[in-house]
Amino acid sequence: MTIWIICALLFALFGALGYAKGAIRMIFPLIGLMLGVFLAVPLGPIVKPVVPLVGLKNPIWSILLPPVIVFFLISIFFIIVGFIVHWKVSLYYKYSTDDYHRLSWERLNKRLGVSMGMVAGAAYTLLLGLVIYILGYLTSQVSAGENETGLVRYLNQARADLRSTGLEKTVAALDPTPENYYLASDILGLVYHNPLLHNRLSTYPPFLSLAERQEFQDVANDTEFQNLLATQTAVGQIINHPKTQAILNNQEIVQQLQQTDLKDLLEHLKSGESPRFAHIKILGRWQLEPYATLLQEKKHRSHMTTAEMRLLKQELEFMKNLALVVTPDNNVMLKGPDLMALINKYVGEMKAYMEGASRKPAAIARAPAPAPAPPTASPNVSPQMAQRYRLGRSAPVPTPAPPAPVVAATPAAPSAAPPSPATIAAEIAKLPVVVLAQGSWKGDGNSYELTLQARAGNLPFADAKNSASIAAELKDERLYVTVAGETMVLEKF
Repeated sequence: MTIWIICALLFALFGALGYAKGAIRMIFPLIGLMLGVFLAVPLGPIVKPVVPLVGLKNPIWSILLPPVIVFFLISIFFIIVGFIVHWKVSLYYKYSTDDYHRLSWERLNKRLGVSMGMVAGAAYTLLLGLVIYILGYLTSQVSAGENETGLVRYLNQARADLRSTGLEKTVAALDPTPENYYLASDILGLVYHNPLLHNRLSTYPPFLSLAERQEFQDVANDTEFQNLLATQTAVGQIINHPKTQAILNNQEIVQQLQQTDLKDLLEHLKSGESPRFAHIKILGRWQLEPYATLLQEKKHRSHMTTAEMRLLKQELEFMKNLALVVTPDNNVMLKGPDLMALINKYVGEMKAYMEGASRKPAAIARAPAPAPAPPTASPNVSPQMAQRYRLGRSAPVPTPAPPAPVVAATPAAPSAAPPSPATIAAEIAKLPVVVLAQGSWKGDGNSYELTLQARAGNLPFADAKNSASIAAELKDERLYVTVAGETMVLEKF
């Protein structure tokens, strides 16, 4: 109903305006209107550098304002041209003709002006519908529902009215907006209404290196901002948040986002797999799977002792805190806390504890037990029974040997038990996450080779030059990496 009321007002307004201004001053602005609509988007990049000069550095303005500026410039130009032409014609009929022809021309100009005003009213109705259709598509995708307020709420309502009146199909046929705008709107809507997709968004291959930037790390670690996303707060409040502004004001990040293949990203969000990068299976974030790695080592080392298994298990508990990030630009990085000091400390303590526990204490010599006393006859036993079982005879008492000295060997004191896994995990949590190593990767299909060079601390599997060459193979959606003869199993996360 709102759309019909606006249409009636526009027709009445421009009809009256056409009668007052005349046909000439309505025709030229109408031409400018049509040209402005169809040239606004193609000519928008020409005026895009002007937007930051007026203090609007937000990339959203650099996308929305250029077409609007071009439209108004074209419209103003044709309004000026129409005014000049009308002035020239008026001067001619005023000073070069008689009153009859002047009055006839003025009457014709006004009546044609009403008709041109009606056409202009229809054109502006379509233009208003087009604006509602374009902007309303985005706001309806990221609408907070009943929590939405302000202009966004009225825009969503207007777009719903546009659909109910059937005018949506007409303006859609005139829409010059690029496809990427609607793809971006669909992506924002999916991410906004599905918080579980946030992690999938960060695993999109081109965003792997982008997610390691400090701006996105701050967003991930900001509890307040994460609550805004989880509760689907109004999108205006999210955009105005300092963390969002820090991203939008970084031109390098914005340029990288603008180069994103939005069709591929949308498919990745829907299915979890990118068609563009599906053939490069190693891309992503990988983390050690301790249990699978332990089983893998047990297969290779059939004579592994219990002590060796416990040591290996402890080492894997440390290694699972490291993350291997493989990006499409053939770069690879190893991230995590610098664990070498803790590994050397606790693994050494565990070795000492196991060696102490494996030593058996010396046997303790015991004194011989005294010989049992001979049986004596009970007074109630008959003489025949006593004679038969020799209960009444006194047995010779052997001279007791001197007792052997009791020698008690002092057992070796075992080393103190190593701390619990919870204690070790608490110490690891205190360490900052840094880029331990960086390098490159090559290969395709299921076989790859990684080359890493340490940047912070020492790598637990590095050579004398603190670098490592790693062979990697993909099997059953797991990455099997072989380092120094040992195979570790990694899984995506």
